[in-house]
Formats: sequence, C-alpha cells, structure tokens
Amino acid sequence: MKAGKLRHIIIIEVNTPTRDEYGGLVDVWTTHKKVWADVGPMSGNEVMRSDQITAKISHKIIIRYLGTVTAQMRVNFNSRYFNIKNVLHRSERGDMTTLLCEELPDANRS
Repeated sequence: MKAGKLRHIIIIEVNTPTRDEYGGLVDVWTTHKKVWADVGPMSGNEVMRSDQITAKISHKIIIRYLGTVTAQMRVNFNSRYFNIKNVLHRSERGDMTTLLCEELPDANRS
C-alpha cells in the first residue's frame, strides 16, 4: 500500500484495569500506539465475506505492520471508537495489518 493511502492518524488503545478509590477495578483505556491508517466503512461485498468471521464488522482499518495489536484493543479515530474484532496480517511481505472493527455507539465508549 502506498503511504498516501495512510492519511489518518489513529490511536490504538489497550484496556488497563485500574483500582479506584474504593478498591474496585475500573476500565481505563490507555494509548498503545499512535499510527497512520486508512480508515473506511466495509463495502457490501466485504461485509458478506466478513460475516463468516463476525456479523458486527462495520469498518476496515489498514495500518503498517504492527505485531503487537490484538482483538482485545480498540481504535480511537477522531473521538470515534471502534472495537477491534479481528486482526489480519496480510501481504506476502507482511508489511500491512488490517483491523476489522465495529464502531461503538456513544453510550458504550467508556
């Protein structure tokens, strides 16, 4: 993929459970990595193929290869949040990573 297609900056976040003042665990999302990405909705054909993986995929995010990203992380893109549903390392050279994601509604972003 040409660098020009990776025109958006995204933040990949990891959930770091932290103790609150009462000793309970609360979810705190912290930055794992800030990277350039191509972000877009899934096309009709892609959604049909992706249904074999999961029915809730709404967006495909392509980044340069990042072996540390997992499906337990999420993406923050311009204050829109996406749960990562599947991570695909593609191309023969292994130079790109595709994140198949589900956009979170406003109420589920914390």
